[in-house]
Order: sequence, then structure tokens, then C-alpha cells
Amino acid sequence: MPANFIDNAGPYALPTGWHEVSTRQYCELDGLKLATVEARASYFAGRPIQVNGLVADALAWMLHPVPTDRGLAYPPDLGQETFMQVESIRAMLQKQPLHECFALIYCCFKGRYNNWGAAHFDQAYAYGYAERCLDWPITDTYPAVAHCLAELARLNEAFAALYEPDHTEAARKARAAGSDRLATFSHLNVARHYAEKFSTTIDAVYQWPWQQVAIFMLQDRIAAEIQDNLTQQAEQ
Repeated sequence: MPANFIDNAGPYALPTGWHEVSTRQYCELDGLKLATVEARASYFAGRPIQVNGLVADALAWMLHPVPTDRGLAYPPDLGQETFMQVESIRAMLQKQPLHECFALIYCCFKGRYNNWGAAHFDQAYAYGYAERCLDWPITDTYPAVAHCLAELARLNEAFAALYEPDHTEAARKARAAGSDRLATFSHLNVARHYAEKFSTTIDAVYQWPWQQVAIFMLQDRIAAEIQDNLTQQAEQ
């Protein structure tokens, strides 16, 4: 239950822990960058608050991060979620700060977990939960997002070679021919490539586990480098 206070302007209430802070409030607080106790107390009260020792003590819990040892269930391995999910999360984080896309990342990450209506990832269906989850306690949603970000960092490190410059002759010729113009299509290029290679659809590739697609990409990268080395040796 919120703690009740009163000052010259009247009564007001403050949350007693992160469990009483909604996901929406957490994102707003992160975006506002409220550095002082007075600013935080005023945010929760909805009007300017004069902070005393009692109020400062009441909000001391904000000095600690949101706990990650609880919350709603989430996928343990991001690499086993779909190519569409991981690349959507990556794209969102590249375009905006976390507090602006927090709810979408949460719903995208959990999009297939517990079969939220379907065994495959349905982006529109999953994103439909975004507005709803903003009203859930941050202690329900934050653990999943924190784990998702940690998993994304793990995958980036494990497949770091995919993000290194491609110095093969084939890549150089492709860039010279204008392949850089395709960069705007991002993961669609990859999905289309493997759809053609495996005689399937782009939508089907988007449903493959991200790690499976990453391994295919890594194999193709290594094969191209080997072929480039063989060509250079033959020319010498």
C-alpha cells in the first residue's frame, strides 16, 4: 500500500517500493532523469513537494535497482527465439532509448513464450500487449527486459565476426556495384537470401531460431573468406 503524507497543500501518497511503480511510471522516470528526491516525490505526488527527512526515507528504496529475481516468466535463451524477434529488438534499440521502447521489447521478447495465442511469433499480436503491460508493476516486466538485454549482449559477443568488415573480393565488388544501398532493408536482405537459398518463404525464415540463421550467416562468411584466399593463392 502507498504511504500517505500531508503538507501545507494537502495529502499525497508515495509508493513504498518498486512493486508499487508501474512500468509506465518507470519509463517516464527514466526518461525524465529525475536526479533529486524532491523531483521524484513531486512526480509521484503529481505536484511540487517540499522534501523532509521523512519523505527522503520513504523513497530510499529508489536508490536500489529494480530486483531481477522475480517477475513474470520469460524465455531463457534469446538465441532460440525467432529471427524476427531478435532483429526487431536490435532495430528498436538502435533507433531510440530503452525507456521509449521498453514495453515493445518486453512484448517482443515474450512474444512466443507460453504461446501467447500461437506457437510462432506474431508481431502484431505480441505488440498488442505493449499498451497493456505499461500498467503492470515494473517488478513484473523489468526482469524479462534485463535478461533480454543481457542475452543480446551475449549473442553479439558470440557472433561478433558477423559484424566485422567483410574484406573479401566478392564483398568489395558488391560494394562497388552499390550494395550499400541495400543496408536500409537490414534483416530483410538476410531473410530473402535464405528464403531463396532454401526454397522457402521470407516469412518462414523470420520464424527460424535466430541462432540458426546466425550460424548459416557465419558459415557463409567463412566459406567466402576461404574461397577468397584460394582465389588469391591461385593468382599468385
